[in-house]
Amino acid sequence: MKKILILITIITILILGFFLGSERPGYDHELEFSELLPEAKKIEKNGDDLFFAYSSDNINACPSGFIALAECKGYSGPIQVAVAYNIDGNIKKVKILKHSETPSFFEKVLGAGFIEQFMNQKYTSPCNSEKIETVTGATLTSDGIIGAVSRANQNISENVFDENNQPVCFTGFRVGIKEIVLFSLFIFAIVLYYVPFKRRIKARLRLILQILSLILLGVIFTEMVSITHINSLLMGYFPANQLLWYLLLGLFIVPILILGINPYFFNICPFGVVQDLLAKIPAKKYNPGNSRAGKLLRFLPAILTLGVIFYALLTRKPGFFGHEIFSTVFQLQGSVSLFGLAAIIVVLAIFVKRPWCRYLCPVGAVSRFLMLIRSLFKKE
Repeated sequence: MKKILILITIITILILGFFLGSERPGYDHELEFSELLPEAKKIEKNGDDLFFAYSSDNINACPSGFIALAECKGYSGPIQVAVAYNIDGNIKKVKILKHSETPSFFEKVLGAGFIEQFMNQKYTSPCNSEKIETVTGATLTSDGIIGAVSRANQNISENVFDENNQPVCFTGFRVGIKEIVLFSLFIFAIVLYYVPFKRRIKARLRLILQILSLILLGVIFTEMVSITHINSLLMGYFPANQLLWYLLLGLFIVPILILGINPYFFNICPFGVVQDLLAKIPAKKYNPGNSRAGKLLRFLPAILTLGVIFYALLTRKPGFFGHEIFSTVFQLQGSVSLFGLAAIIVVLAIFVKRPWCRYLCPVGAVSRFLMLIRSLFKKE
């Protein structure tokens, strides 16, 4: 009965967030973006702050252009822009969607032809004050727009174009090296669960699996399951034919619900591996366990994760808010606070077993929720 009440409470909160979010005024993006790509007949959302434009009503065809949303702090607050790109990745237009700048300064920036400097620049071109001339007397506003366009370029670079700067034509799933590696690692992990290896051999094989996951998924590919994946799934944002996205989620969720095992959490997650390796450093270990602090900390990841998901559902922004430190550790990207959190976790991992996974990780909290669901429906 206790498990059922917890499940009902969580689902009720998420449903409330979803419907409150659906009632919030949002963009009618086809109307809002029609002047950015006037030749487009259809514009579809395809991920966090990313839209694909199509020259026909067939969204299974190759897109004819792209629109990325981004924001950066100006003088008085955030400046949000929409940047339209053609199929080659050249900027066609930049539109300011929202800002809180002083009107006279903002009109000065627009009147000086500042926005026109971005036209026809490729998404790979450096976007900074050395290449884009700021407006004297409105430097911070200019820098805010430059920063927002730069973030839009990064979104396009990561989600639209491949390593050869060629646009991905979404006419079907494409199996690449990332997909093959990810699937192979999961098969390796599942085999470790079910094949009765001797303890020493199993420990060595697990270490090999973890090192491979760390190097391939963490360092080389920088791919992992994140709370953004979960939020997108709950909102119904399904990226067009991005097989890796579906593999990450499917190989994370299915083994938990069907097999009752969690290979990703224990053996594949790159940051989990980092913590296991740090734990091998000789030092006095501390286990909060059943202490008062330990019991309280056990609820922290569930509370944080529920809050993050609720906020995402409410604002309709899957990746806008979160506390994950994967990019901070493996890509050296993130805010000062995330770098500080990462440093604390790295030090703690020497003394406490997997502190991130046990007390903060949102994906870990989601996996425990999935285990709860399975426990209610599995046959005794």
